[in-house]
Amino acid sequence: MEKSTGKLPWPVAVALVAILVGGAIWAANRITSRNPGALASATRTSALAGQEVQVLGNGMLYYDGTTLHALNDNAQQIWSYAAGTGAGFSVDSGGVCSWSGTMVTFLTSEDGKILYSGNMNETILDACIGLKYAAVQVGEEHNSVIYLMESGGRRVDEIDLKDLTVLDFGFFSNDSLFWVMTLDTEGTIPVCAISTYRPGKMLAGTIQDTQQVLYEVVFQSSKIRAVGTTHIKDFDYTGKEISDNRMLVYGWYLTAMNDDTVNPLMAFVPMDQSDGTASITDVRLIQSQQDFTVHLPYKANRVVVGGDNAYAFNSQYVSVCRPGDTLPTTYALPVYIDSVLGITDSRVVIASSGGSVYMIRLA
Repeated sequence: MEKSTGKLPWPVAVALVAILVGGAIWAANRITSRNPGALASATRTSALAGQEVQVLGNGMLYYDGTTLHALNDNAQQIWSYAAGTGAGFSVDSGGVCSWSGTMVTFLTSEDGKILYSGNMNETILDACIGLKYAAVQVGEEHNSVIYLMESGGRRVDEIDLKDLTVLDFGFFSNDSLFWVMTLDTEGTIPVCAISTYRPGKMLAGTIQDTQQVLYEVVFQSSKIRAVGTTHIKDFDYTGKEISDNRMLVYGWYLTAMNDDTVNPLMAFVPMDQSDGTASITDVRLIQSQQDFTVHLPYKANRVVVGGDNAYAFNSQYVSVCRPGDTLPTTYALPVYIDSVLGITDSRVVIASSGGSVYMIRLA
């Protein structure tokens, strides 16, 4: 009996090769789905990886340990400010706040002009500046005071937040109102509250949620949208919940959103993929009552929102996820990136690669 050699007949071999090649082409097309191609270029900035970076309108602001540097979207420096060592800073609608110890300074975004610089009576924890007013939080983490001030430095109000943990705060409604999100852990059940204030007239209203922990709030023109660990809840400005709008988001974490006060786009990722230890496979987009889930063609490590799109990044690709589309558009990045630091108003992504920070203009 003749021993079999195990060789395939050549027609079968050719067919198998065709199948394998076709599969490889399909996989490549899956990665670079819809309008495949590479983004044109990456511009290296003067910032270094590891330095704190924040988006500044169409550009970026970074702190090198002693000085704040503002760059435009071509990576050119437009101004700098000697903030000193150990400084914190924030970028908001009204400009830039810089603080160190008890000293706080308000700066314009466009040219770094100093609007006010002065000392508070205690160590500064955080600060923000709106179009009309600024807010400076001083004291201790669970026992602080927020001073509301005009941008020129005159104090308007003082909000005592004794025994409360401040989660976030800011201005809305053209700066006519100020909000503070707090967590009270003194009782048997943690209570989240969102309090609104009229600068100069004090407390305007409060929303409480004993059913979940809130961690994000958006003040829209006709309602307040609060995101918690279990639901998205909408409230009117009297504090009453619009119960028909409640959306279940248990198991999902809000990782990014835009600042559209009319119809903000929110991007959620699975809770077990939100801490950076696991790759992101799905992005859930919620805009008003519309709810879409996009399955990514590759595993991502960061999702940001710019304009009406969400962008999912890994080290080599970016996928553009649009509400209503089940298949994202994917592009190859011009450099291998380590982390995404933000996205500007002009859709320029700020990312670190190696020891440098780059600006990459998105499609």
